Amino acid sequence: MQWLQTNAASYAGFSGGLLLTYSGYSTENLNFTSTSVNPILNGGSAYASFLVGAVYTANVRTQTIADVGGRYRPIAPYVQDSWRITPKLTLTLGLRYDYLQPLP
Repeated sequence: MQWLQTNAASYAGFSGGLLLTYSGYSTENLNFTSTSVNPILNGGSAYASFLVGAVYTANVRTQTIADVGGRYRPIAPYVQDSWRITPKLTLTLGLRYDYLQPLP
């Protein structure tokens, strides 16, 4: 019986860059009129949103490290015996079974 353990970290790649998206929603002009309840949207510009720093969405892909700390005990029981068939011939036989359990 063995007592094994593995302490390692799996590197899953580099972090991604910051992804910022800009939309015209931040710079569109709302025009309320007395005849309508809903505002009329005068289209904005994504470039104008960029210039004023109005970020619509932001996304960063970060590096992940998957920790692996496996502790397991593989077992390999065996039996063995020797038989002397003649004074010059000895027969030694054995049987072994390996049980490798999965990582928890």
